[in-house]
Amino acid sequence: MASSDVVGIGEDIRAYHPDLWKEGKWKELYKDMEIEAKVNVQIERSGSTR
Repeated sequence: MASSDVVGIGEDIRAYHPDLWKEGKWKELYKDMEIEAKVNVQIERSGSTR
């Protein structure tokens, strides 16, 4: 596993959960973390593409 934070979750942890960030274990915790993504999609137009 690359152990990289490509979506920037670490920035939110540092900003909103500084105690967890200050523990210095973020890199170890992140790679084993389960992340659930919720997406809301609205289709504006439909049709064929060429």
